[in-house]
Amino acid sequence: NSAQKSVPSTPVVLASAGPPAAPAAPTCTSPASKQVVMSWTPPADNGGILVTSYKVQFTPASGVPTAWEEVANTKVTLTATLLPGDSGPVKCAVVAVNAVAESAAAEVTGVALTA
Repeated sequence: NSAQKSVPSTPVVLASAGPPAAPAAPTCTSPASKQVVMSWTPPADNGGILVTSYKVQFTPASGVPTAWEEVANTKVTLTATLLPGDSGPVKCAVVAVNAVAESAAAEVTGVALTA
């Protein structure tokens, strides 16, 4: 209506999103033969937007890593069964993923496998 003036809107400032920080270093244990259980804490900084998933990877002493496995953002523990020929120590790695990018990997090395 031209007879009434509207109140100016408050400007909205949009923050730009970036990659998430790395999760805290994971905890890895080997509760059974050839099994590795990895747990991690979500990153302190999600990059300004929701972490949508995590990717995890295990590297046995052979040096041949497993493929990165993507898991839901609600999961913070994963159990993996390694191949019969794999041996320890094992390196465990996890990255956080949001719509912009992946974080750097958080890693722990030297996890002894249960025989």
